[in-house]
Amino acid sequence: MHRAITLGSVLATLWSGALGAQGTAPWQEPPSDTTALTVDEARRLALHQNPALLADLQRLGAAAADLRTAQTYPFNPALEIEAPGSFTDRTDDRYEIRLGQDIEWAGQRGLRIDAAEAGVTAAQAGALDDVRVVLADVERTWFSLASAGRRLAVATDIRMLNDRLLDAVRVQLAEGEVSLLQANLLEIEAARARARVLAAHREVVEAELALIRLTGLPASSTVRAVGIDSVDSNWGPSASLPELSLFALDHRPDLLAARAGVDRAESLRSLATREALPNVRISGIADREGTGAPTRFGLALTVPVPLFDRNQGPRARRVVEANGAAMTVEATELRVRTEVADAYRAWQAAGQEVGLFERGVVAPARENQQLLETAYQEGKLDLATLLLLRNQLLDAEMGYWDAWERQHHAEVALRSATAILLADIDLDLLETSR
Repeated sequence: MHRAITLGSVLATLWSGALGAQGTAPWQEPPSDTTALTVDEARRLALHQNPALLADLQRLGAAAADLRTAQTYPFNPALEIEAPGSFTDRTDDRYEIRLGQDIEWAGQRGLRIDAAEAGVTAAQAGALDDVRVVLADVERTWFSLASAGRRLAVATDIRMLNDRLLDAVRVQLAEGEVSLLQANLLEIEAARARARVLAAHREVVEAELALIRLTGLPASSTVRAVGIDSVDSNWGPSASLPELSLFALDHRPDLLAARAGVDRAESLRSLATREALPNVRISGIADREGTGAPTRFGLALTVPVPLFDRNQGPRARRVVEANGAAMTVEATELRVRTEVADAYRAWQAAGQEVGLFERGVVAPARENQQLLETAYQEGKLDLATLLLLRNQLLDAEMGYWDAWERQHHAEVALRSATAILLADIDLDLLETSR
């Protein structure tokens, strides 16, 4: 009985903290320089500091420069002056002046502008898709860090429980109240608990470093996820899977970029056909035959003869590119539909798993804590059975946080697949703020 009371008092002290109310696992006091991030704060940091995303957004400036180039007329006037004998014969005042301008008469400039405008649209959609991918990575990593931190807290409390329980058992072993076999079992369990803490700590560090990289914080930073209790665990779309697929087909930026790519490719294909037609050069002429002769004015028209069609290769290339762009749209639409369907089913399954843990696993396990403690104090359980049942409680708590992480990962995947993730993103404001 002395043994039961001693070990039972340790259980009473620590079990309530180790496997207490859901979401209230204690945290160790973080360092003073630790950056506490909610999921929304992590998103904002990534939008303004993620180096890879900022580099990708440079495509917007490049596309705008291409549009400016297309809007600029590509041919400057050409001025020609001929003055034969001006250096050798001082009395010969013959000269001829030509001012010519090449004229694109087949609408090439308009097609170049159309292609450049489609390129701007594609660049904007592509940049928005980069934002979608980065934000999804940030949110998944934040949830991984949050759940890893909770698992570390649970594992740390269980380790403390085992260590203090082990101290009590060593005293009982010295007094001959427990067997060497029982003491060895607890030694093994204490070592396993320390190993679980190390594994959980490694998961925290990995998620922390990934979040630091994604948010653009200095590599020496330390971050932790806060605001877990304010995260909506009951999020869910009100639309059906077919409705979500249609929404994604209208809003996914990678698909919008692919469609803009088709418009650009078609404009370039038409431009390649028009460029086979030669430009016309119109020139104004002023000449004088010599001293005392009148100055004559006239016009010159130059039309190249397209004897050699050097635009056959570019035309064939543009046709292939236009066909490829159309196929890319079809492939992207299929990928979007598949991603939405997969994410929707995964989200449903993850929600069911979390619900099962909350109703059928975690809640009964926590209710059994007091019963388990009472049974051990009354001598109805031996140490081996106690360790077995306690490990089941630990597995239930760890399993819950694993399922919680999977649920939120599935939610992020669904919001990303449908582009709901971008509902509050203003790309123009983001570009202006850089």
